[in-house]
Amino acid sequence: MQTKPTNKHLQLEKFSLHLKADGILRVTYNKGVKIDLDTVYQIRKVGLSIVSDRKIYFLIDAGVANGVTKEAYEYLQQTEEWERVGGFAILTYSLVARIMGNFSIKRYPVRFPKKLFDKEEAAVAWLKRLMET
Repeated sequence: MQTKPTNKHLQLEKFSLHLKADGILRVTYNKGVKIDLDTVYQIRKVGLSIVSDRKIYFLIDAGVANGVTKEAYEYLQQTEEWERVGGFAILTYSLVARIMGNFSIKRYPVRFPKKLFDKEEAAVAWLKRLMET
């Protein structure tokens, strides 16, 4: 039985999580944060506890983060750890970030849908389409 999403917000040291009524879990990194293994692990752990018993659809705002470590990318490839992920929409605001992000998506493939966006509205629309399938 799936629970209905509620509006929840949690601020942690390196990022904040916000689950809105639309069921999308928004992750916003604090300025200058290097997205490392510990950060990704925390997002997964806290995300699972907030979302409860249903698939998780992430909207990751990485616009002010300071890159991602190789170990963090490798952890995302561990399918058994991420089996409840329905999709990752990643917001980036610069051309350089989009080029690096697209390279990383190809270099470190995962078994859930993942896509880069420069506009939140497009990212939300894409995630909602995934939620309907």
